[in-house]
Amino acid sequence: MKRILLLSGLILSVGMLLLGNLLADNKGGHMQVIKLRTDIGEGKNKQIDVLFEGPKRKLVQITLRHEAILESHSAPEPITIQHLSGKGTLIVGDQNEIVQLEPGVLVTIGPNIVHEIKSQPAVSVLLTRFTEK
Repeated sequence: MKRILLLSGLILSVGMLLLGNLLADNKGGHMQVIKLRTDIGEGKNKQIDVLFEGPKRKLVQITLRHEAILESHSAPEPITIQHLSGKGTLIVGDQNEIVQLEPGVLVTIGPNIVHEIKSQPAVSVLLTRFTEK
Protein backbone atom coordinates (compact mmCIF):
# COMPACT_ATOMS: atom_id res chain seq x y z
CA MET A 1 0.00 0.00 0.00
CA LYS A 2 2.87 2.41 0.82
CA ARG A 3 4.39 1.73 -2.61
CA ILE A 4 1.11 2.57 -4.34
CA LEU A 5 0.76 5.84 -2.39
CA LEU A 6 4.39 6.74 -3.01
CA LEU A 7 4.08 5.95 -6.73
CA SER A 8 0.79 7.90 -6.95
CA GLY A 9 2.43 10.90 -5.27
CA LEU A 10 5.38 10.71 -7.65
CA ILE A 11 3.13 10.49 -10.71
CA LEU A 12 1.06 13.44 -9.45
CA SER A 13 4.21 15.53 -8.83
CA VAL A 14 5.62 14.79 -12.29
CA GLY A 15 2.24 15.56 -13.88
CA MET A 16 2.00 18.91 -12.09
CA LEU A 17 5.57 19.77 -13.08
CA LEU A 18 4.85 18.98 -16.73
CA LEU A 19 1.60 20.96 -16.64
CA GLY A 20 3.38 23.91 -15.03
CA ASN A 21 6.04 23.90 -17.75
CA LEU A 22 3.37 23.67 -20.44
CA LEU A 23 1.47 26.62 -18.98
CA ALA A 24 4.70 28.64 -18.68
CA ASP A 25 5.47 27.96 -22.35
CA ASN A 26 1.97 29.10 -23.31
CA LYS A 27 2.54 32.39 -21.47
CA GLY A 28 5.75 33.11 -23.36
CA GLY A 29 8.19 31.23 -21.16
CA HIS A 30 11.19 32.83 -19.54
CA MET A 31 12.71 36.21 -20.20
CA GLN A 32 16.20 37.62 -20.28
CA VAL A 33 17.21 41.26 -19.82
CA ILE A 34 20.00 42.27 -22.20
CA LYS A 35 22.06 45.42 -21.71
CA LEU A 36 22.93 47.06 -25.03
CA ARG A 37 26.01 49.24 -25.44
CA THR A 38 24.89 52.74 -26.38
CA ASP A 39 28.35 54.33 -26.13
CA ILE A 40 30.52 53.29 -29.07
CA GLY A 41 33.80 54.08 -27.30
CA GLU A 42 37.11 52.54 -28.36
CA GLY A 43 37.59 49.05 -29.73
CA LYS A 44 38.09 47.04 -32.91
CA ASN A 45 37.05 48.58 -36.22
CA LYS A 46 34.48 45.76 -36.57
CA GLN A 47 33.08 44.45 -33.30
CA ILE A 48 30.42 41.73 -33.41
CA ASP A 49 28.91 40.58 -30.11
CA VAL A 50 26.32 37.79 -29.92
CA LEU A 51 23.98 38.96 -27.14
CA PHE A 52 21.43 36.16 -27.24
CA GLU A 53 20.83 32.96 -29.15
CA GLY A 54 17.63 31.05 -28.52
CA PRO A 55 14.74 29.33 -30.22
CA LYS A 56 13.92 31.04 -33.53
CA ARG A 57 16.06 34.16 -32.91
CA LYS A 58 19.57 35.46 -32.52
CA LEU A 59 20.48 38.98 -31.34
CA VAL A 60 23.80 40.49 -32.34
CA GLN A 61 25.21 43.95 -31.63
CA ILE A 62 27.42 45.15 -34.48
CA THR A 63 29.67 48.16 -33.91
CA LEU A 64 31.72 49.66 -36.75
CA ARG A 65 34.39 52.30 -36.05
CA HIS A 66 36.74 54.47 -38.11
CA GLU A 67 34.56 54.37 -41.25
CA ALA A 68 34.63 50.56 -41.32
CA ILE A 69 32.31 48.70 -43.69
CA LEU A 70 30.41 45.48 -43.13
CA GLU A 71 30.72 44.22 -46.70
CA SER A 72 27.75 43.16 -48.83
CA HIS A 73 26.27 39.86 -47.71
CA SER A 74 22.88 38.22 -47.18
CA ALA A 75 21.22 36.02 -44.56
CA PRO A 76 19.03 33.02 -45.38
CA GLU A 77 16.44 34.20 -42.81
CA PRO A 78 14.58 37.49 -42.32
CA ILE A 79 16.40 40.05 -40.17
CA THR A 80 15.89 43.45 -38.60
CA ILE A 81 18.54 46.12 -38.13
CA GLN A 82 17.91 48.73 -35.43
CA HIS A 83 20.11 51.79 -35.00
CA LEU A 84 21.58 52.11 -31.48
CA SER A 85 24.14 54.91 -31.70
CA GLY A 86 26.50 56.79 -33.98
CA LYS A 87 25.90 57.43 -37.65
CA GLY A 88 25.98 55.17 -40.67
CA THR A 89 24.39 54.05 -43.91
CA LEU A 90 22.61 50.80 -44.71
CA ILE A 91 22.58 49.80 -48.38
CA VAL A 92 19.93 47.20 -49.25
CA GLY A 93 19.05 45.06 -52.26
CA ASP A 94 19.99 44.94 -55.91
CA GLN A 95 18.78 48.53 -56.36
CA ASN A 96 21.17 49.75 -53.62
CA GLU A 97 18.43 51.43 -51.59
CA ILE A 98 20.05 53.73 -49.02
CA VAL A 99 18.82 54.08 -45.45
CA GLN A 100 20.45 56.59 -43.11
CA LEU A 101 21.06 54.91 -39.75
CA GLU A 102 19.97 57.43 -37.14
CA PRO A 103 18.02 57.37 -33.85
CA GLY A 104 14.63 55.69 -34.14
CA VAL A 105 15.39 53.76 -37.35
CA LEU A 106 14.47 50.07 -37.57
CA VAL A 107 14.73 48.27 -40.92
CA THR A 108 13.26 44.88 -41.80
CA ILE A 109 15.03 42.87 -44.51
CA GLY A 110 13.69 39.70 -46.11
CA PRO A 111 15.63 36.47 -46.54
CA ASN A 112 18.50 36.37 -49.06
CA ILE A 113 18.50 40.15 -49.60
CA VAL A 114 21.99 41.63 -50.01
CA HIS A 115 22.84 44.42 -47.57
CA GLU A 116 25.89 46.38 -46.39
CA ILE A 117 26.57 48.79 -43.51
CA LYS A 118 28.99 51.74 -43.71
CA SER A 119 29.97 53.68 -40.59
CA GLN A 120 30.24 57.49 -40.79
CA PRO A 121 32.59 57.50 -38.82
CA ALA A 122 31.12 55.02 -36.27
CA VAL A 123 27.80 53.22 -35.85
CA SER A 124 26.29 50.54 -33.62
CA VAL A 125 23.23 48.48 -34.56
CA LEU A 126 21.21 45.62 -33.14
CA LEU A 127 20.68 42.80 -35.62
CA THR A 128 17.85 40.35 -34.96
CA ARG A 129 18.01 37.18 -37.02
CA PHE A 130 14.84 35.05 -37.13
CA THR A 131 15.94 31.43 -37.45
CA GLU A 132 14.05 28.21 -38.21
CA LYS A 133 15.30 26.44 -35.07
